[in-house]
Amino acid sequence: MDLYSLHSSPHELNHHDRAQTAVPKLLWNKMKDAPDELYKYEDIWAKDPVVAYNYSMQTGKRFKQGEEAIATHAQSSYRYASYALHGQRFRLGEPVLAKSGEYAYLYVQDVLGQEWPEAEHTIFTNDVDGAYMYLKMILKFNTRIPRIEKYILKDPYLANQYAQVAIGGRWPLGEATIKKNSRVWGDYQEFLERLK
Repeated sequence: MDLYSLHSSPHELNHHDRAQTAVPKLLWNKMKDAPDELYKYEDIWAKDPVVAYNYSMQTGKRFKQGEEAIATHAQSSYRYASYALHGQRFRLGEPVLAKSGEYAYLYVQDVLGQEWPEAEHTIFTNDVDGAYMYLKMILKFNTRIPRIEKYILKDPYLANQYAQVAIGGRWPLGEATIKKNSRVWGDYQEFLERLK
């Protein structure tokens, strides 16, 4: 919101003469509908992660000058990799993405398409839905992955899924966790019966 435009005497406010250039979002809101003029303000767009991402989308091209700012913001990093870079890896943004449960999983799903061990702690401890989907994605090869078992053992649903897909049978280590939810335990028992 441009508070300067709401003030009855904006010229009396501090920095009124440079508000548009000091706050990238203010200038972006003013200029975004003037595509022929946008390139003149690239130095300003490069200061804000959301505006830098928006500029790359508006121009339809990579915005290298704004990548440092984009890399400070998980949502912008994910969107930049997914849309502006057309699904290409955005390594500069990976440290911030690896700390965001929701965007870490989405980045794996939409950009990497493979396991991302550096983000697994965040995925498994911050986003139950993302953890479940991540588990389903990485277990498509029906392979046991010992490094994630410490996370799996904290959730009955994940432990049951892991037992059925990765282990492919009884998983004594996970049974105490699976038993914590009677419905999930019943599903696990039915799975074991089908194996007989």
